[in-house]
Amino acid sequence: MSGHKIRLLEEADDADELKRRSAELHRRMVEGTGDSIFPYTVGVFLRIAHERLDHLLSGRPDPSFSDDDYRALYSLGHESAHILQLLASGWFFGHVNRVSRLVMEAVRRDRAGQLDEHWTAQARGLLAAEFALLEERAYSFNVAELLETHAVCQGVRWASATDEPDELLWLAERFSAGSPLYLRLLHISAEHHGHRFAVELLPRLCLLALGMQDPRVAFAHLVARLDAEGGVAEVGGLDAAELCRWAGVDPDQLALSVRERQPETVTGNLWFETMLVSYLDAYEQFGDTSARLNAVFGFDRAAIRSPAFQPWFAVFGDGVVHPLHDPQADVNRYEGWCRISLLMLDALEYLR
Repeated sequence: MSGHKIRLLEEADDADELKRRSAELHRRMVEGTGDSIFPYTVGVFLRIAHERLDHLLSGRPDPSFSDDDYRALYSLGHESAHILQLLASGWFFGHVNRVSRLVMEAVRRDRAGQLDEHWTAQARGLLAAEFALLEERAYSFNVAELLETHAVCQGVRWASATDEPDELLWLAERFSAGSPLYLRLLHISAEHHGHRFAVELLPRLCLLALGMQDPRVAFAHLVARLDAEGGVAEVGGLDAAELCRWAGVDPDQLALSVRERQPETVTGNLWFETMLVSYLDAYEQFGDTSARLNAVFGFDRAAIRSPAFQPWFAVFGDGVVHPLHDPQADVNRYEGWCRISLLMLDALEYLR
């Protein structure tokens, strides 16, 4: 046992141990992992009581609706947007796939007694390069900002009943704690192109760019083209398929899941098989090209209720868990989800 560099986590012996692990996972995610993006848990971590979330998701009118309630719904929408990015964005899926394979290989080697210094040094170099892809700037912004700008805008739209740009921008600012990562592109866009552009068209341009080889270059090109053509209002009025064609993207291709585009990229990865297979199953059954694109670009506000975009579980500070992606998920599925999430956190911390 003492020879392992990554903590051994066997199946939880009882409900108390599982609840303790849940509370640990909640604490580590809420307090932050030191990374700007950590999608590997495919979960949402909330501070409200689990009974309150049940009530909010029921859709019943509630005159006592509070900031904490909205924050919970926004957090749910924000994490659902990251799931959408994983399913539909080739760049983000590729990044997460490579990082998760590396981290799970560290776990495998540790269990087999093969986690030697040479492999660890190589893995740390590869991992550093992957996170540099998120953080390195080109044209004054980075990919992490594109991911979070899209998630913030999509999150407030999914959590709100309003379509008013000023209100949506105010909500984004209120529930993003002033973070430049979340708000800088939003503020720049609102100043230069107006509030409606910032909360409606900006996240769609981010998502289009995230399907390209270098999202930063692609996003800069799309915005420069808008500026040169002076067509913000016209492009903002395009439907999902028209927007794809304006950007030079095949709408039928964009509507495909990452598995439908490149099946070979999603095999032989324990994290993927544990966390993502059922998401791709649900997304690939979501509907035709039009239905998928309307969900992906935020035209369909009811899409958040689809299992294709719901986090696996909502986890609360007391260790209570609420299944979202699969309401019938049993404790055995949750136990495996919790264990692999903690394993990935531990292995990632070892390799950083």
